[in-house]
Amino acid sequence: MIEFWKGRWADGRFSASRLGKEVALNASLLNKIISAAANLITLTLVARKFTVELQGYYFAIQSFLALIVVLEFGFGGVLVQFISHEWAFVRAESRNIEGHPVHVSKIREIMLLAMVYYRKLAAFSLFVVTPIGYAILRAKGANLYEHLIPWFLIGLFLVPSILCMPLRYILEGSGKFVESEMSRFIGLLVSNTVGWLLLLGDVKIYSFAAMTFCLGLVDYWILNRLTLPYRLISSENLVISQELRESIWRHERRIAPSWLCGYICYQSFYPALFIFQGPVIAGEFGPTLQIYFFTISFGLTWVTVNAPKFGVLGAGRDFSSLRALVRRTSWTAASITALFSMCVWAAFFLIESLQLHVYNASVNLIILGILLLCASLGQFQSTETTAIWFQKQNPFLLINIGTAVLVLASNCIFAKIGSSFGMIASFFIITNLLAWPASHLAYNRAIGRLCTSSTE
Repeated sequence: MIEFWKGRWADGRFSASRLGKEVALNASLLNKIISAAANLITLTLVARKFTVELQGYYFAIQSFLALIVVLEFGFGGVLVQFISHEWAFVRAESRNIEGHPVHVSKIREIMLLAMVYYRKLAAFSLFVVTPIGYAILRAKGANLYEHLIPWFLIGLFLVPSILCMPLRYILEGSGKFVESEMSRFIGLLVSNTVGWLLLLGDVKIYSFAAMTFCLGLVDYWILNRLTLPYRLISSENLVISQELRESIWRHERRIAPSWLCGYICYQSFYPALFIFQGPVIAGEFGPTLQIYFFTISFGLTWVTVNAPKFGVLGAGRDFSSLRALVRRTSWTAASITALFSMCVWAAFFLIESLQLHVYNASVNLIILGILLLCASLGQFQSTETTAIWFQKQNPFLLINIGTAVLVLASNCIFAKIGSSFGMIASFFIITNLLAWPASHLAYNRAIGRLCTSSTE
C-alpha cells in the first residue's frame, strides 16, 4: 500500500520528486488513519473496561505524558528546521553525507547538540515530572497498586522513547518521511496489539505501562538502525561552534514560550477538571477530549509533511512559492480535517441515537461538534505559524501568550463551577474569533517582509 521511497537527491539539494512527495504524504496519511482507528479502539476499550473514576485517573496520566512533549519546548521543530536548511546543500550517499564541508559539519554539530539535549530531557522526565505526577495523583486519592505503580512504570519506560526523539527529527529534517512513518507504524502496531490484549485481560492501567515499554523498545531498535549512517559521521570528537549553538538557542527561546502556550491552550482542559472536580467528572469528559486530540493530529499530517519544504524554500529565498505552498497546505489540511470531523461526529450521533451504550461515559455531541470545528479551523493558524517558524522567526509570541492566559483563566473559572460547555465555548471564541485573526495578520506582515527582502 505504501511504495518504497522513490524521492531522489538531485544536484546536491533536497528536492523530492512529485512521486516521492506523494509517497511521503501517503505514508504519513496512512499512519494517521491507522493511528486514529487505533486510538478509537483503545478509547472504546478504556470506556468499556474502566469505571468512570478509573477513566479519570487514566486521562490524567495522559495529560502528564503530554507535559513531557511540552517540556521539549519545541526543540524538535527547531532541529527539523535547522537540518532542513542545511540539507538544501548536501546529499545522502550510502553511509555518508556528502556536500559542502561547512554544511556537513553543521549537521554533525546539530546532531550532537540534539543527543545531549534529549538525554537531559529524559533525566528531567524521570526524576522531576514522574514524582510531581505521583504527588498530584496521590492528592486526588489514587491507589498505590491501581494507579501509582503503573504511573512510575510509565515514567520509567518512557525514557527510551525520549532518547530516540532526536533520531526521528534527524530523519524528518533530511526528508526521510517514509522511513520515519514506517517506524511509527511498526511501533503503533506492536504497542497497541500488546495494550489491547492486556486491556481485554483486565490489567487496567498496567496495560499502558506495557504499551509504553513496547513503543520505546521498537523506537530504539528501528530508529537506531535507520540513522546509523548519520550517527557515524557524528561519532568522531567534535566541538559545537559557539555561533551555531547561539543561533539554535536563540531560535529555541523564540519558540519555547509559544510551545508552552500551546500546551496551556490545548491540554489544560483536563487537568483543570481533574484538579477542581475530581477524577469522576474529569473521566466523563475525557473521551470527548481524546476524540478532539486525535482529530487535530490527523489534520496536521499535511503541515508536518510540508514543514521541511517550508525551510528549504526559505533557505532558497523563494518566498513567493512558500506563500503559495502555505495556502495550499492550509486549505488541504482544513478541508480534510472538516471531512474527517463530520464522519466522526456522525458516528457518535448514530451511537447516541441508537443508545448503543458503547461508553460508560456518554459523549456530549454539542461540545464534540464545537471542538471538531475548532480542529478544522485551527489548521489555518497551524500552517501559517509553522511556515514562519521555519524561517527562524516568531512574530506570534504576544498573541500566543495572550491566548494562553485567556484560555487558562476561562478553563479554571468554568472547571471550578463544573461547566464543561462554558470551557469549550470560551475556547472557541478565544482561539477562532480573537487569536486566529490576529495570527493571520502577523503572518501576512511577516511573509510580506520576506517577499520584499528577497527582491532587494
